[in-house]
Amino acid sequence: MNSFISLRKDVPQVPDGVLGQLPFLFDAPGAKLPLDPSFEPTNIPDWEEHRIVEPYTTEDNLGTFKILQQLEGIRLVRSVESEHMYHAAMESKSCELTALGKRYWHLTTTGKI
Repeated sequence: MNSFISLRKDVPQVPDGVLGQLPFLFDAPGAKLPLDPSFEPTNIPDWEEHRIVEPYTTEDNLGTFKILQQLEGIRLVRSVESEHMYHAAMESKSCELTALGKRYWHLTTTGKI
């Protein structure tokens, strides 16, 4: 028998389309993506239960941050100088690819994903 046999079928933790965003989010595997409060979905003036700071949430950054949080959940992205992505955004820090994230970045840019 000369064919591939799948031993297990799993649902991916994130859709392939999310992985495909890696090269658009990070110019290079070692690049840091600067964040600011406009990425945090709860940073809107009508929200009164926590600290609100400018710049307020934008739709574009909200979509990007959702993708980044998914990638953080599977350990492809991590916040820099902050414990959580929320703090990285609210404190205008950044995030970066992990070693595994860099590998997936290369796989995506070479068309293997």
